[in-house]
Amino acid sequence: MNVIDLNLEKWNKKSMSFFKMGFYLALLERLFLKVNIQTRIKL
Repeated sequence: MNVIDLNLEKWNKKSMSFFKMGFYLALLERLFLKVNIQTRIKL
């Protein structure tokens, strides 16, 4: 393995973690919106 391969692997791991973070943030946002709508209906 040369340096370029190592750098690509590092970058792939970083981008995967960023992707997961974005995915979880989107899920949280959807949950938050659902709860918001439900509380509005209850009020």
